[in-house]
Amino acid sequence: MPPTITVDFGKSPFPALAIIAQDLGIEYDDDTGSATTSDGQEFIMDCYPKAGYVRFDSPDEIPDSAFTVILAIGAADARVLIQEDEYDEGVSLSLIDFQEALMEDDE
Repeated sequence: MPPTITVDFGKSPFPALAIIAQDLGIEYDDDTGSATTSDGQEFIMDCYPKAGYVRFDSPDEIPDSAFTVILAIGAADARVLIQEDEYDEGVSLSLIDFQEALMEDDE
């Protein structure tokens, strides 16, 4: 099972993730949470605005486009939780640190 990535916005305002996805060329269905990239890759982006978090996962490997969405989020106080499976306590880090790590991987 691939990892699950949860972004908890805490006290930061919940971003307009559907608009961010659309701007990135990702088809997003708010009712089901399904997201499809222009090249057909699929992932789930479950948004919970009242709870203040979004969860990214996929039946396969999480595609790069999900990470592109995460890079486009500008919430300074957000935290990221990465879990290998539902039983894993996971690793937590700030969104800014996670975004910097993603940028380093691109180089």
